[in-house]
Amino acid sequence: MWRVKPPVTFPKEVKYRPILENLIPPDPMARFHLKRGFPQEEFPDLCRNFTWMGRILTLDLYRRQFNRCTQSGVIFDDVIRPGLEEPGDYLGPVAVGCVAGDAESYILFCDFFDRVIEAYHEQKITSQTPESDLNYDNLKDDHIFQNINTISISTIDRVLKKHQMTMKETYRVPFERNSDRLKELRYQYVNRIMALEGHETPHILVFVDEAGFNLAKGRRRGLNIIGHRATVDVPALQQLEQELAGRLLLLTDLSQEQQSELSLKAPTSFQLRIGVARDWPDARAVWVSENRSLLVWVNIDEHLRLVSMREDANVAEAFQCICISLQKLEKYYRGLRHPFIWKQQLGWVTSSPANVGTGLRISVLIKLQHLPTHKHLKDVLKRLRINMDKTDSPELYNISNMATFGFTEVALTQLVVDGVKLLTIMEKRLEGNLSIDELVPAQK
Repeated sequence: MWRVKPPVTFPKEVKYRPILENLIPPDPMARFHLKRGFPQEEFPDLCRNFTWMGRILTLDLYRRQFNRCTQSGVIFDDVIRPGLEEPGDYLGPVAVGCVAGDAESYILFCDFFDRVIEAYHEQKITSQTPESDLNYDNLKDDHIFQNINTISISTIDRVLKKHQMTMKETYRVPFERNSDRLKELRYQYVNRIMALEGHETPHILVFVDEAGFNLAKGRRRGLNIIGHRATVDVPALQQLEQELAGRLLLLTDLSQEQQSELSLKAPTSFQLRIGVARDWPDARAVWVSENRSLLVWVNIDEHLRLVSMREDANVAEAFQCICISLQKLEKYYRGLRHPFIWKQQLGWVTSSPANVGTGLRISVLIKLQHLPTHKHLKDVLKRLRINMDKTDSPELYNISNMATFGFTEVALTQLVVDGVKLLTIMEKRLEGNLSIDELVPAQK
């Protein structure tokens, strides 16, 4: 009878085996005792899911991600949960339908996230490192041109008739044909007219830059100390306070009216279901500059979010405020060994794939009466890469950038500035019963 010989045992192998086994990183999934079936049994029903997650996720892709887990405990079911809780609408805008619980999610689940990012932003992910441009001097902002076009000729006529005055015929010439000198004169002329009524140009610019992750599982009351250091006691904002004085406000101390004044809204049922608003409003705060031109949201939906709001059309100053403040905060956090997360092929990353690349959102409120019903509007918005959403006020629309990936910060801001400028020109053409077919732009 043959007997199997035992394996050869070397003395050094016996000595160093425990050491070598300890060097092997443990599987994060071993920490969880989840009662789950096979991937084909756990695969969700995506028949009526209209998010990018629902369109992209297949059983084979789900099977490859099923047993993976990040070091902080994020599994693939956590990633796709937002799309399952909010499947979207067939006629509505297509949301990403997923969330990254930590930075490692973009690496571990890259097969899924890369497809979602490419579909949502309509940009191909390449091996080239995305560029970041926070040099606000590169922004081309035609302040005079943008301001004067926010005021319709009919409004000027009404103000002048009320005060028994007549309009200069030279203003009726298309504004873009004037020289720089005439533009300056028309700008001063229109400002004097509107000063009679005390009107302001109907522009409100809101710039939002995001950084960090929505680690809802780690939010607790004690983490507010980190938020306090991040917004008050740090040298970065102490230097910033030399230009912009401000103070920290805890959400637990603010009333609903005060939160509304700071553009803060109560969490929606969707945010409550996916855990973004866990323990609300504990461990959440907002830093407000004295003139309210800069807000720093702490643990609202990201770790940090910088918001700059203005009631005029000075895009350059709002963008400059964001760039300077963000660079100072980034320098401080890098010193604490907690830098803003940058991925070589994605750029800056946040918890939502919809904001990767730059994390920059530009929003402009303008008044449009004729353009929203025009047949070419949808094509124009797609070519300009901007969105136009309704607001609670009639004829007031929110213009914002469609994507954040594939462009620099300056380029994205320039897209919105140029887009708003073109929309106001089209609105004036339609107001005079003129065609806008020749103004339809090429694809940006």
